[in-house]
Amino acid sequence: MVAHIYILATLALIYFLPFQALLCATYRKKFPPPPASFLKNRFIRIYPIYIATLIPFLIIFLLMPQIVNTHAPTPSILKSITLIPFFNGSYLNLVAWTLSYEAYFYLIFSISLLLRKNAILATSIILLALIAIGNIFDIEFIASPISIEFIFGMLIYKLIFKKTELNKYIAFILILAGASFICLLPSGVAFSSGDVSRVLYYGIPSAMILAGFLSPFISTCESKTLTLLGDASYSIYLTHILTINAIYVAFKHFGMQEKMYLLMIIIAVLMSVIVGVVAHLKIEKPLIKKARCILSA
Repeated sequence: MVAHIYILATLALIYFLPFQALLCATYRKKFPPPPASFLKNRFIRIYPIYIATLIPFLIIFLLMPQIVNTHAPTPSILKSITLIPFFNGSYLNLVAWTLSYEAYFYLIFSISLLLRKNAILATSIILLALIAIGNIFDIEFIASPISIEFIFGMLIYKLIFKKTELNKYIAFILILAGASFICLLPSGVAFSSGDVSRVLYYGIPSAMILAGFLSPFISTCESKTLTLLGDASYSIYLTHILTINAIYVAFKHFGMQEKMYLLMIIIAVLMSVIVGVVAHLKIEKPLIKKARCILSA
């Protein structure tokens, strides 16, 4: 039951593609930033709130290790804190594996920034080369085709923010086609980090959806609510597993997890958003401000 909710929430919160496109867009007026400045800004944006949201997972793991990531190898505290993927074990926060790939991308992208206007091309070539090297030497992390999704995001940036403006009809077709493809996929289709089927079945349709939503006809529509949800998406992503499991435990306690399954999903999704927004406003934003003050001193 929880697995079904988790997959639903994870699909709703995939951010590899939009993150790379919007990351490039953030720096388009002052592109390229110095590599050290880029890495510092990404560290401030990603790491403090990650560590803050990791604390509840760590406490639960220390008190009741048998209930943390029961379908994965024993979690590694060192791996979870450092996000270095080569330590044995799983992550305390199951979605943290994606952050290891984010850090991996940051490092490559920062090096590519030295090439100035060719940074995106250089990053793409390096990522593809590393995938080939990873497969040759059986290094699972860098061999994963998930890195191709970073390339999709950068290409969308080039498409949307540089030269091409999609009209509203093409935008709607892309959104509808991408969403329909994902929704119509059989439930057994793989969604693992190292499986090329993720790129084919989720990466490409997600790229279509993102490109459609970033068209001028749609992206220029202002909404304070959607802006807040976008700003809070990272906090939602980091906290949704705790929230979903808490809702499941509550329903299971009263024996309602099967009888009221749909209601449980709806409440889990809504509460995931609410908890994430609160975490964004009360924890993430103050931490970012504090970290900038410390690192700028």
